[in-house]
Amino acid sequence: ALFHRVQPDEPLRPTTNRSLPAAHLSPSLVAHVLALADAGGGADAATHSALKSAVCSDTGLALPALARETGVTIARFERLVEAVRDADADGSACRHGPAEGLPRRGSLLLLRLLWQRAAARGKPALWPFFRVLHGRYGAALTEAALRSPGWAEALASEDAPPPAGWAERPPASKLDPPSALRASIAVLLEGGGGQGGGGGRDG
Repeated sequence: ALFHRVQPDEPLRPTTNRSLPAAHLSPSLVAHVLALADAGGGADAATHSALKSAVCSDTGLALPALARETGVTIARFERLVEAVRDADADGSACRHGPAEGLPRRGSLLLLRLLWQRAAARGKPALWPFFRVLHGRYGAALTEAALRSPGWAEALASEDAPPPAGWAERPPASKLDPPSALRASIAVLLEGGGGQGGGGGRDG
């Protein structure tokens, strides 16, 4: 589960259940899960290897260290990749909010989680997501963006802050994500997707 609510009429909120991998998803880890799901990953050697080398941008811990600290195993993160992949593939569209009618429900819900977690800190908090997506999984930023002062340096460093002015101007024109993720990321940049459809307590 990515989200939780106590009453059916309450808005969905990011889960705080620390026994679930979703509770530990930093912007960088969201990028890993999203890209691996988009590539069809799951409980396979390539997904395990990519997750094993992933670093949490909130804690600075590599995922194996985070797993030891939290008790949430890498296998649980692999199953999250599978869940996002399967939700994207089932053909169902989101039923509420700005994302209504768009396919790739799993990716959109994951991006909604990212947006809600980052909202209090503003767009600079999203930079690790784009840096990991671009640096590990293929071009997510345009050549024009890479020629902008400071962008290439910021992408190349784990510790560098976002490029100057990144949060003040709309970044959409600088994005060139894999085509399958384009609509989902566009929703993120416009302010987050809907809260996701469906009944029940968790999403």
